[in-house]
Amino acid sequence: MSGGTAIPPLLKAIRGYQMGLENFAPAAPPSPQILDFLARLKAKTLPLGPYAPSGGACLARKERAEYPPRKVDDANGIAAQVFDAYAAYHRGCISNMKNVTEAWRGEEPPEGCQFVVWSGRAGLGNKMLNLASTFMYAVLAQRVLLVNPGVEAALGQLFCEPFPGSSWLLPEEFPVLKMFDNLPWPMSDVGALTACEEEMKELETRTWFIFPHDTWNNYWLPGLYVHPTKRLLLKELFPDNQVFHRLSRYLYLPQDRIWTRVTSFYNQHMAGATKSVGLQIRQKGDGKELYYQRTSDNALTCMAEHELIPRLVDTLPTQEGVEISEASSKDAFDVLFVASMIPQYEEHLREVFSKNKTVAGRRVKVLSATHEQEEKWSDLSHYDSAVVDVWLLSFTDRQIITQTSTFGYVASSIAGTNPYYANYYSCERAKNHDPCWHSAPQYLVCPKMPNVGGPIHMASPEMERCSDFFGGVTLVDAKSSYLEAS
Repeated sequence: MSGGTAIPPLLKAIRGYQMGLENFAPAAPPSPQILDFLARLKAKTLPLGPYAPSGGACLARKERAEYPPRKVDDANGIAAQVFDAYAAYHRGCISNMKNVTEAWRGEEPPEGCQFVVWSGRAGLGNKMLNLASTFMYAVLAQRVLLVNPGVEAALGQLFCEPFPGSSWLLPEEFPVLKMFDNLPWPMSDVGALTACEEEMKELETRTWFIFPHDTWNNYWLPGLYVHPTKRLLLKELFPDNQVFHRLSRYLYLPQDRIWTRVTSFYNQHMAGATKSVGLQIRQKGDGKELYYQRTSDNALTCMAEHELIPRLVDTLPTQEGVEISEASSKDAFDVLFVASMIPQYEEHLREVFSKNKTVAGRRVKVLSATHEQEEKWSDLSHYDSAVVDVWLLSFTDRQIITQTSTFGYVASSIAGTNPYYANYYSCERAKNHDPCWHSAPQYLVCPKMPNVGGPIHMASPEMERCSDFFGGVTLVDAKSSYLEAS
C-alpha cells in the first residue's frame, strides 16, 4: 500500500475545468478536518496495477469553455485536491482488481477498497440527480463508484468517463440485484442513511453497497448536510452551496456523438444572439404529454414581465408613449429555445413571434433541436436527444422551466442560474440554483438514535423548503461574486 500516487499530467490539465473550478481564487487555509480526510484517502490509494486507460476522446472536456456560460469561478480550490485524490483512489482500486464481478461474488478486493454500485431507473433528469447524489456519497465515504453500463441506466453510455485512467462502468455480466437486498435495516427512503450518524457508521463497514435509488425523484444529496461530519466537508468543498452545478460539470460532459450535435446546433442557430431564453415545458394529463394554450401564453407573459426577451408590440396594454426601437443591425436577433415533447408549443410561439414585432426591433428565432413525442426509457437515441436539449437549454441566458421537473432542474443547474417556474397561472423565480429533493423525509427519525429528530428542512442551516414543491427541501444559495445578481 502506498500513501498516494502521482497525478498524471492529463489529470492536472483537466482537473480544474472538470469541477468547474477554472481560475479559482485562493480561499481560507484548509481545515484540519479536510486535511485529515485527504490524508486518509491518500493512505488508502494503491499504486497503479496493470490497466487500460478508460474512455476515448472527450471533445466536451476540451471545448466546454468555448460555450456559455463563460463565468469566472472563485470556488475554493480544495475541491480540486479532493477530487484528484478520489480519482487516484478509484484508479488504484480498479487497476488492482482481477475481476469486479468475482470480487462481488466473494473474492477479496484490494486492501482499503470499498464500493458503491449505482443502477438507475426512471427518466434522464431523475437519473442525473440520483447519480450525482450517489457520487458525492461515494467521495465522502471513500468508496469506488461503479455504474450499470446498460441502456436502462443509460448514463454510462451518454457521458464521458469522469475519472481519467479508470472506468466507472460495471462489466456486462455483473449480477442484477433487487433493490434494498443488502440494506442493513428496513427502510423506504435514504433519510436515515444520509442523516443518521450511527446508521451511517454501520453502513460504512460494508465492502459493497447497492444504493437505494428507485424513486421518481431522489436527489437526496441535501440530506448529507444533516450528517455532522459530512456537512463540515461539504461546506468546505462547496462554500457557495452550488453542489449540483459543480458536480454536473464534472460528471455529465456528453460523449462526442452528442456533444457534436449540441455544438453544431448552437453554432448554426444560436451563436450571436443578443439575448437567449430556454423554455422547457412538461405537461402531463392521463399519463400523456398534452398541449395547454394557457401554459404557452403564460410563458410569453413571463418573458415580457421579466424582460427576458423584449416585449411584443401588440401585447402592450397601450402603445402611447412607448418608443419602438429599430434594431442596430438587420441581423440582430434573440433566441427562444424550446424543449418540449409537444411540438405545438414551438409551433405556436414561432407563429406569435413571426407575426409581431418586439419593442427592441429585433427578430426572435424560436428553435427546437429535437422532436421526441414521448419518453422512452430503453431507447438510447431518445436519451441522446434528451442530453442535447439539456445542454442547449444550459447555453441560454435564462431558463423558464416546468415546476417540479427534474429535467428542468438539471438544465438550469448546469447553467448556474436561478430558473423561472412558468406555472399554469404565474411565473415565479426560484430562490436558488440547486435542485429540489422531492422525496425528503418530512420528519427525521433515526432508528438507532431515538433522541435525534425533527423537521428535515430545519435540520441544517443550508436547507430550506423548495420554491416549487412545498414538501421538498433544497440547498440555500450562499452568495458570492461568482453568482449572478438577484
